[in-house]
Amino acid sequence: MKARIRGVPGSPGIAAGRAWVVSGSEPPKRTRRISPEQVESEWSAFNACVEVCEQQLERVSSRVLESVGPAEASIFEAQKMMLLDPAFKRSVRESIARELIGVETAVRQVTDEIAGTLSRLTDPYLAARATDVRDLARRILFTLSGQEPAGLANVPPGSIVVAEDLTPSDSALMDKKNVLGIVLELGGAASHATIIARSLGIPAVVGTKIPVRSIHSGETLAIDGASGEVYVDPSEEELSELASSIDVERYRSVRLWSLRNLPGLTIDNRPIKIAANIHSAKDIPEVLEVGAEAVGLFRTEYLFSGRACPPSEDEQFEVYRSVLGQMNPKPVIIRMLDAGGDKQLPFFGNSLERNPALGLRGIRLLLREQKVLNTQMRALVRAACYGNLGIMFPFVSGVEQLRVAKSCYVRAKEELERDGVHTGSRVDIGAMIEVPSAALMASALARECDFLSIGTNDLIQYTCAADRDSPDVAEHYDPFHPAVLHLVERVIRSGHKAGVWVGVCGEMAQISLAVPVLVGMGVDELSVSSARVLHTKDLVRQLWADALRVTVEHALNLATAVEVKEFLEEQFSGLLGE
Repeated sequence: MKARIRGVPGSPGIAAGRAWVVSGSEPPKRTRRISPEQVESEWSAFNACVEVCEQQLERVSSRVLESVGPAEASIFEAQKMMLLDPAFKRSVRESIARELIGVETAVRQVTDEIAGTLSRLTDPYLAARATDVRDLARRILFTLSGQEPAGLANVPPGSIVVAEDLTPSDSALMDKKNVLGIVLELGGAASHATIIARSLGIPAVVGTKIPVRSIHSGETLAIDGASGEVYVDPSEEELSELASSIDVERYRSVRLWSLRNLPGLTIDNRPIKIAANIHSAKDIPEVLEVGAEAVGLFRTEYLFSGRACPPSEDEQFEVYRSVLGQMNPKPVIIRMLDAGGDKQLPFFGNSLERNPALGLRGIRLLLREQKVLNTQMRALVRAACYGNLGIMFPFVSGVEQLRVAKSCYVRAKEELERDGVHTGSRVDIGAMIEVPSAALMASALARECDFLSIGTNDLIQYTCAADRDSPDVAEHYDPFHPAVLHLVERVIRSGHKAGVWVGVCGEMAQISLAVPVLVGMGVDELSVSSARVLHTKDLVRQLWADALRVTVEHALNLATAVEVKEFLEEQFSGLLGE
């Protein structure tokens, strides 16, 4: 073996194949002086380029929306807005005319200035937007040159993709049938690239800290996504061992498939509903195929992304009716539009907040944009008679917000029934618990609704004060932090005391080591990606729910995340065979 590299476990699974190293390519640099008579022709070339780039961004946005999700697609919507911004275009024209330079140089100057200004800001969210500006500049310059950047669309079959990092767009644009695994120099367990890999069932090792240039395309690689190990040019003996492990995984896949029609049920007959997270009606066939017992989270953002105005009531109604009808009688939890923060939508305006993560997002934005809220609510109420519907409000931080939002549901139902529209007999109303204030007020919130669903991604982020997309603080973003466990346990206990069921729909539900803890806490539903439904069901069916309560009590008394994980690994090492 040439080398063994240790990284961060990103997505479980074992894979072996040929390295396909992705190195960033830059557009050709052209520095041209022009005459005053050439200004208009340079300006015409820029406008023609803008039209091409706009079409490219629309195609990429649509593909990312379908392949990954609305949050990632919004990146390209923001780039398109900048591309078409009159101030941006005016700056390019002024640079061409004032300095008599070619359009390529003018674009570089203007975008470098914007990116430089953003990168110097103290707010990390705004500073990170400099990367978006540079991405757009790269697209424009490649288009002007008539060349195409080296991308991931042509990854050959049997490849292990090796890169410094992958953006969500990188992941969406590669041919996933050909990608056996992913190795990233950067990134953490909660980065977008890692989450995407897990949702697609692709083994991944991230945060290796080893320069990409130390691995060469064509070299044999083997990776273990559960342990975080990468084998460079493994020996025949090591390949044989890994092949045996891969065969075991294939056998396990066959065994898992036999569970698809069985319920999520512990050994001592405690039901744990295993649900799926979706963002499109197109996801439903796979949800049904793997035997999910419900849709625990339908992210409706995809309906609103990539548009100049919100979708109409009829358009939304058709989508909700399709999802509910295909799943009927299985329950479907549809989350109201969760926009704002890192999921900006152009028709709400592009106001820059100093701290978007703590700003106008989720239910806060919906209550301000009453027309959007009422249109979506009417569409949902109309669709309710086609299936088993639950409506969930995102980013709830207090009881008053939930009461106002519930009144919107009551008003929509009364209006429709007054107009003679059939609205179904019952709709469950729930709150998504994503911020510590909601977790601490879970008892009061539970008395106001029919269910609580814990969004652990944001709950961990806000509890630990650690951006889940930042590799610099990845060590602080930890689902096993005792404070996080105490809040999750508090929400479940409070919900049950009020007589409502409690689910978990965040990434924590997909972590094998966390599942026994959640079951021991008494969770009623685990909602995961379709790729994880059978794994999660298999794990739940090997647990004794009553016995796990003692395990949970011990874990809650530990002082650090390291202690918690060491204890859980000791308890469940024989069970977690991933």
